[in-house]
Amino acid sequence: MTRERAPGAALLHPLAVLSLLVLVANDHWLKHAHPGLLSGKLSGFAAVLLLPLFLHALYELSYRAVRARPASARAANWALGACLAVTCLVYAPPELWPSAETAYRYGLGALQWPFRIVWSLARGENGAAFAPVRATADPSDLLALSMLWVAWRMARRGPRTRPNAAVSVLIVLIVSSVPRFASAAGRSESHTHDGLYLSFELGPEGMFVQSKASVSNGFLQPISSSASGVGLPSGALSLGGTFRGTGLVIGGSLGLSTMRDPIVRTQGTRFALENAIYSTVRFGGFARYYPDQHDGLNFGLHSGLMSLEMQGAGAGQLRGFYLGLEAGHGIWIGQQWSLGLNARLTVAGLRGEVLGATWLWMPGLFAAVAWH
Repeated sequence: MTRERAPGAALLHPLAVLSLLVLVANDHWLKHAHPGLLSGKLSGFAAVLLLPLFLHALYELSYRAVRARPASARAANWALGACLAVTCLVYAPPELWPSAETAYRYGLGALQWPFRIVWSLARGENGAAFAPVRATADPSDLLALSMLWVAWRMARRGPRTRPNAAVSVLIVLIVSSVPRFASAAGRSESHTHDGLYLSFELGPEGMFVQSKASVSNGFLQPISSSASGVGLPSGALSLGGTFRGTGLVIGGSLGLSTMRDPIVRTQGTRFALENAIYSTVRFGGFARYYPDQHDGLNFGLHSGLMSLEMQGAGAGQLRGFYLGLEAGHGIWIGQQWSLGLNARLTVAGLRGEVLGATWLWMPGLFAAVAWH
């Protein structure tokens, strides 16, 4: 039996401690003594690793303080995925979008100001005046997002298996798009689908599972069976950018879906599996096309890695690839904000401990809010 990792322990990992030392040394010495490409990138790589670990440690420690017990591996991993997504959304826009860069400079300056005042008073000086931090947008800094994969590997609870590479798929898709759309990302015109793309969608999603393994006991026995139900809540967070003048958006997304009390069919019987919870997590890339850049009609293609897990001790986890096709339409509710509906069909082929594929069909209808 393996010993459970203490809440927040990933933040004390030697690589995390080394990253903190590198961040401090680079910001306070190396950048000034030896300005150049290396010192210009080191802090970004260290910060992208540390921020999700810090947020995840706050979650784990807060959970234990409130519930008087550690969070389950499944809950902790979900929270870790959210921390990675938040880090990506905080780090990427300032490198691509002038307005986000300004918000970053003044926001970070406001956070630092109280500490600067205390430091100046401790030295017998007058209180420090407010000043925004200095920042220079550089799309090549998005290479630091590769550290999200390292953070996932360090903080994820459970077996270290191939799907951990899902985060790197998301990163590669975003970074590989930067050279083409970075110059346009901050110059979206009013009521035109171009530049930076950010969306959040939420809605019901059907889940139909056909498996060579028993769906009622965690996919651990070789018994052909099926399950069906509605995933609610289901949603996705997407970030990308547009190839200027084409209406084609490329980016990455994180999707979650939870199905409760599914209807199970196995060995000629049909019954409701009460108090059972199935959850899916998707990391991948997407392409969305707007035939008319001023209209809301769009078509999309999604692909990446997916995991399916039944909540419960000892339950198996299935992993594999998914492909999704979608169509949607939105209406403008602001100069760059739109509200719409997306219909999507996702198909996944997954595998676990029992030989044979498990197929998953997920038709869904989502309300979507997008900035474009």
